[in-house]
Parts: sequence; C-alpha cells; structure tokens
Amino acid sequence: MIKRRKKLLILIPVFFLFLSIAALQVIEPTYESSITILVEQDEMPILDIYNVNGGYRPPNRLEQFGKIIYSRSAMEMLIDSLHLGDSIQTIAQKQGLIAGLKNSITTSSEDGSSFEIAFSSGDPVRARDGAALLAQFYINTRSRFESKEKNETVEFLENKLAEIETIVEQRREEIVSSTAQQIQEVAVNPEVMQNRLETISTRIQEVDLSIYQTETKVNILEEFLNQPEDSFSMLPLYRLSLEEIPNGEPLTDLLSRYDTLSQQYTENFPGLQNTREQIIEVAARIKPAIESNLSILRRQRQELNAERQRIIQNLEQSYVASQRSTGDQSRFSIYQELYDAIKKKLEQARINREMGNKTSDQFIVLDPPVISETPTSPNKPLVIGAGLGLGLIISCLMVGFAEVMDTTIRSEEDLKLNKPIIAYLKDGRE
Repeated sequence: MIKRRKKLLILIPVFFLFLSIAALQVIEPTYESSITILVEQDEMPILDIYNVNGGYRPPNRLEQFGKIIYSRSAMEMLIDSLHLGDSIQTIAQKQGLIAGLKNSITTSSEDGSSFEIAFSSGDPVRARDGAALLAQFYINTRSRFESKEKNETVEFLENKLAEIETIVEQRREEIVSSTAQQIQEVAVNPEVMQNRLETISTRIQEVDLSIYQTETKVNILEEFLNQPEDSFSMLPLYRLSLEEIPNGEPLTDLLSRYDTLSQQYTENFPGLQNTREQIIEVAARIKPAIESNLSILRRQRQELNAERQRIIQNLEQSYVASQRSTGDQSRFSIYQELYDAIKKKLEQARINREMGNKTSDQFIVLDPPVISETPTSPNKPLVIGAGLGLGLIISCLMVGFAEVMDTTIRSEEDLKLNKPIIAYLKDGRE
C-alpha cells in the first residue's frame, strides 16, 4: 500500500510544508516588549489615618491596576503618543483601534508587590515605547490619585478641626459661666448647708414638742376653768407640771393649802371657798401667759420652717448647678478628646501628604522594556511543524480513502465468487 500510494504520502505533506512556509511570508510578525515595576509599600503604620480601631493595613496600589491600564484614557494616550490615530476618520475606526490595543496588552502581578506590563506590536520600537508609556501612565495616575486623596483628607480634617475647636470654645465658656453662676447662686458650702439643715430639723422637732406640751397645758386650763359648779374639781390642775408654767409656785402653794383645808373642812368652809377662788383667779392669769408662749413657739416654728425651705432650695440649686456643671464638664471633655484626636490625625495626614509628594519614587523599574530582535509571533518552528503534521494527517486520510475506493483485484481474497482460478495474469510491473 505504501508503494502504491507513496506519491500521496510525499506530495501532500510537501504541499502543506510549502503552504506553511508561504503563510510565514504573508503573516506580519508581532514583537512584544515588557516592563516589570516593583512597588515599595509604606513602612510607617503609625501614619494610618483611615483605620482607627482595627489593625493597620497599608494601601495596596495594585488594587486598581487593571482598571487604570485598560482605561479609555490610557488607550487614547497610547494612540496619541504612538501616532496610531493619524489615519482614523470615524468613531467606529477609533473604537476598533482601542479594542485592538486592549488585546495587545497583557498584565500580571505575582506577589502583590510588583507588576508586569507587556505590549505587542508589529514594530519592535513601538512595542517597547508602548510598554514604557503604559507603566509611566499608571505611575502618574496612581501618584495623582493618592496626592488628591491625601489633600482631600487634610482639607477635611482641617475643616473638622476648626468646627470642633469652635464647639470646644463654646463649651469652655459655658463651663466658666456655669461655675460663676453656681458661685453666685450658692455662696455656702453644700456640706455646711446640710449640717445647718440637720440642726434646724432637730430644732423644729424640739419646738413641735414644746408646742404640743404648751397646747396640752392650755387645754387643761380651759378644762379646769370651764367646769360646772356642781362638779367642780381640782384634778385637772394636778395633770400640770406647775414648776414649768408661769406663776406655777403660787398655784402650787394654793393647791397645797386647798388640799389641807379640804381634808379638815367641808366645801362650805369660808377659808376653803376663798382658796378655791384664789386658785381659779391664778389659773385664769396663767392661761394668757401660756397662750402667749404658745404664740411665740408657733412663730418660731414658722421661722424655722421658712429657713429650712430656704436651705432646701439652696441645696436644690446647688445640686442642679453641680449637675449642670458636671454635664458641661463631661461634654467639654468629650469634645476636647475628639479635638485632640482629630488634631493628631491631621498631623499624621500632613506627614502622609508630604510623603505622598514622593510617591513616584516608590515605583522601581526592575526590568525596563527593550527592543525585541525576534518576533513573538508567528512562531516559525510551530507553524512549519503544524503544516507538516497536518500534511501527514491528510495524506494518511487520503491514502486510506484511495484504498477504500480502489476496485482493482490483486489477490484471491478480492474475488467475491466461489469459482476455481484458472490462471494468474501479471500486471506487467514484475
């Protein structure tokens, strides 16, 4: 079979080999150039002004790497810098050019601290310039973004600091005013007023007891003086403490003499009657004196009660002023702490902004782009090998197809009829 079909096995692979070689001459070569950039992360975690409660997490400049590289502004920059838009006349042509440029760009980042940009073009010089332009565009865009962000942060903190400072000054003035008002309203120490209140309360209790005792004496005298003649008795007077009332000694003497006479004589005895009249007269004189003392005691009770009310009011004013002062002081402390914290953050933001002015220095070019001497595509060995392999496959298929379609009888097995063979004819090739 190989002998019969050797032309197919040779000619078809040779044809595809020459076809692949011709294709290599037609396909425009593409050159690729790449650049590797190292990003140095900030080494000052104390200057982190965005994360207050959690741990420090340095900003990752590679987070928006792809968005910046494949942005429309980056593509338009390449078109202008590489003079690719000279022949563009319509918007559709520009869109197609931008899509082609995006397909020509390859980006990668292995460890998060470096990134690589590769740019492909038919011109090796343009490929090198494209990779360099994209890297510089990313560095400039990222530096501008960080600078703007830090400036906005500083401006925000400055405005907030001025606002908090105004509030702190207002709270300070309120505390001074509250303290002055407290001193003006309550000139006595609250402890002294509390002691005075306890003293007055004790005095009021004593006066109340005296009033009760005095009222009892007045009631007893009224009961004695208002007795009917038929049941007159000296017993009410014995309930009095005569030594504690005005004119108590004469009344005591009269009662003693009355007791002595009543034991010796009857009620009709002139001396006994005379003594009773004297007792009634003295009791009648004692009652107004006791009532006068009762009025004095009641006035004292009113004065003590009024003074107690004044002290209680002063204590309430002192408590309210103290609570108001404590509240003002608490609010002032809160705003003062907030002011100090924002002031510290502002200093940190300003330092970060000053450091941000040198952001471009933190991008280090490890592998600069170079002009490639050999094209990356098409791959000549791959194309020739693919053409030769495809030719072999097709030749094998053609040989198989030719064998299947061949109706020549070459052996007894090719005969379909069960008949005896008479003779063999040579094909003339032996």
